[in-house]
Amino acid sequence: MSNMIHDDYSERLLDYITDYVRKEGVPPTVDMMIQNVSGKSSKSTVYNRLQKMVDDGLLIQKNIKGYYYPTSIDTQEVSIPKHILE
Repeated sequence: MSNMIHDDYSERLLDYITDYVRKEGVPPTVDMMIQNVSGKSSKSTVYNRLQKMVDDGLLIQKNIKGYYYPTSIDTQEVSIPKHILE
């Protein structure tokens, strides 16, 4: 985790994404992340943080639309629509 901005916000963001994916089978939108994880209100700031989390192996980005899945979740656990994994 060399370039990771590891702080309380990152932990809360990762927890939120993980819980949401486990419950819903798909990741939350960035707008949902902003609404439900206090601390950041700019989409670009959240996108930058998500990309750093991808770079550090905490998230995997699927599809060009930017679906962010936690690497801690086996994709067999959730019902990811097949087109997203292509």
